[in-house]
Amino acid sequence: MSIMVGRGIIFIFLLIFHVSFGYNISERTYSLIEEGKYIDAINILENYLKKHPDDKEARELLVSLYISRLSLEDDSLIKDRTKRKILKLIKKQIEDSNDPYVWIFRGKFLEEFSLKEALKNYKQAIKIDPDNPFLLYKVGKLSEKIGNVLEVRNVYSSILKKEIIQGFPENIVYLPPNSYVLVVDKSLQTLFVYKTDFDRKLHLYDYYPATTGQNFGEKLKTGDRKTPRGIYFFNGFKTRRALANSPLYGEGAFTTDYPNVIDKMLNKDGYGIWLHGTDIKNRFLKPFQTQGCVVVENTKIRELKNVISLYQTPIVIEDKVKFVKDNSQLKNVILEKLYLWKKSWENKDIDTFFSLYDKNFRAGKNLNITKTIFIRRKKYRILSKKNITVSIANLKILYLKNGYKDKDLVITHFLQYYKGDSYQDFGIKKLYWVGKGKDFKIISEEFIKLKEPKKEIPVLLVSSEKPIKKVSMKENKKHIAKIKKQKKKPKYNWTVETFLKSWEKAWEKKDVKRYVSFYCYDFKWRKGNKKTWEKYKTRTIKNKKFIKVDLSIISKRDKGKFVEVIAKQKYISDKFKSTINKRFILKKVSYGFCIYREGAI
Repeated sequence: MSIMVGRGIIFIFLLIFHVSFGYNISERTYSLIEEGKYIDAINILENYLKKHPDDKEARELLVSLYISRLSLEDDSLIKDRTKRKILKLIKKQIEDSNDPYVWIFRGKFLEEFSLKEALKNYKQAIKIDPDNPFLLYKVGKLSEKIGNVLEVRNVYSSILKKEIIQGFPENIVYLPPNSYVLVVDKSLQTLFVYKTDFDRKLHLYDYYPATTGQNFGEKLKTGDRKTPRGIYFFNGFKTRRALANSPLYGEGAFTTDYPNVIDKMLNKDGYGIWLHGTDIKNRFLKPFQTQGCVVVENTKIRELKNVISLYQTPIVIEDKVKFVKDNSQLKNVILEKLYLWKKSWENKDIDTFFSLYDKNFRAGKNLNITKTIFIRRKKYRILSKKNITVSIANLKILYLKNGYKDKDLVITHFLQYYKGDSYQDFGIKKLYWVGKGKDFKIISEEFIKLKEPKKEIPVLLVSSEKPIKKVSMKENKKHIAKIKKQKKKPKYNWTVETFLKSWEKAWEKKDVKRYVSFYCYDFKWRKGNKKTWEKYKTRTIKNKKFIKVDLSIISKRDKGKFVEVIAKQKYISDKFKSTINKRFILKKVSYGFCIYREGAI
C-alpha cells in the first residue's frame, strides 16, 4: 500500500488526530518555514482550503505537511489501537515516499531538535527534486552550521557534473567572438565562466566555488542580505588599497550596475553588489555567507582581471541555472527584432520603429521619460535628418526567464555607431526587451557615450544579409593577376598559435587520431615513445563525457629548428579539472610544426 493511496481516509484520520492532540498546525508552520515562497504558499493553501475544501491537489499538499509531522510522533504514547496502527503504517511508508514535500516539512520540524537529522531529510528531498533552489539553500545552510562544508560541496558538485554536460546556460543566447560571460548559480553556490572562440562557439572556460547572500530569495531592499537575480555589467574595480586592506574584500572587488533600470522599474532597492575576494579563511567555501555580494577565492579574482572588461563583460545571477542544448529559436526572434529596429530607424519608418517599444516604456536616470515623451523627442530627431546610418558591433544577447513580472527579459548589449547629417556618436547601447515567445518589445534603453574609435568598427548586419563589395573590371583583373603571381601555399600554413589551437580542438572533440597526429614521430615522454603515448591518450580521452581545454600562450622563443612555448593550460572534464603551466618544444617541419616534447612546469 503506497503512501499516496487512500489519502482521503488518511486525511480524515489526520484531522481527527490533529484536533485530539490540540496541535495548531498553521501556527507551527509559520514559525518553522523561514521565509519566501513556503510561508506564502502554506498561508494561501490553508486559507484557500477553508473556502474550497474539495480541491484535491491543495488538500494533498497539506496532507504532506501533516504526514511529515505525524511520522515524527511517538506511537507508544497513543492508547487508541486504530490510531496507533495507522500511525505505524505511515511511519513504515514514509521511507518510500516520492513526495518531496513530505521530506521538506520533516526537515523543517526536525531543525528544532537535530540539525543532522533535518539535513538527512533535506538530502532525501534533493534526490527527488534536485532542481529545487530552496532545498539546495537549506542543505548549504545546515551543513555550514554543522561544520561539514566539504560534504555539501560534494552534493553541489555531483549535481553540477550532471548538468554541465547537458549544454550551456539558457541565459547565454548570443555572444561575439573571444568574449566572456560570468554566470552565478545561487542554489549551487558556483560561479561559471563561459568563453567564445574565434568562430563564436561557446564553451566552459572554468567554474569554482562561490558564496552569496545569507538569506534565500530575491533581493528587494537594502539590508535584506540577499543576492539579486538579474543580468548586470561590471563598471569598476576597487583595489585592495582602495578598500583599506579590508580582509572582507581580499584581493579587490569588481563593482556592478545593480540596481539596473529593470530593478528600478520593479521598485527594488539596495546597492554595492560586488564580485570580490576574501582574506577570511575558507569563507568562499561556506555557502550563503555574504550581505548580498558574490565572493570567490583571491586567486580567482586575479584570474578574472584578465577576463573581465568593464562595461562589456556581463554577470548573470540566477536562483537556479538551467542548461540547454540549443537557444537558436530565441536568438533568431531577437536578431530579427533588432534588425527591424535598426532598419526602421535608418529608413525613418517611424511607425515601425515606435511599434517596437512597449507601452510601459521608461528611460532616464529617474525613469521620468515615458513612451509619449520618448516619441515626441525621437520623432523630430529622426524626421529632421536626410540620412541616418546605425552600425552595430560586438552584440551580446542575454536572457532571464520571468525577469520582468510575468514576462521574459532579454538584454541586447552592443557598440552603436550613429551617423546623421551633421552629428555622429559612438557608445554602448543596451536595449531591454520583455515578452513571451515571439512577441518582445523594448521596455527601456540606455546609452553610454564613448570616445570614437581610431579604427572603424566592424559592422554587424543582424540578418542573413552579407556585405558585398563592388569592384570595377580593372580592379578585378589586377586582383586575379596578383593571385597568379603568388606561390602555391602548403596544405597547412601553421603559426604557433593556430597550430596549438587546432591541437586543442582535436583534444576537445576527443578525436584521438587527429590529436596524436600533432606529435612528432620521435616524440618522447616519461613512459616511452609516441606509440605508448597514443595508447595512454586513447584510454584517457575516450572515457570522458566531455573535455574543455583553454590554452593561453605566456611566451615563445625561437631556437633554430625548434620553438619553445610556455603556456597556461586550463583543463575541465566530467571527472577532473586542473590549471597548470606547460612547456612545449615544437619542431619545425615542412608543413609547419609538430610537438617534439611536452610537460608541466
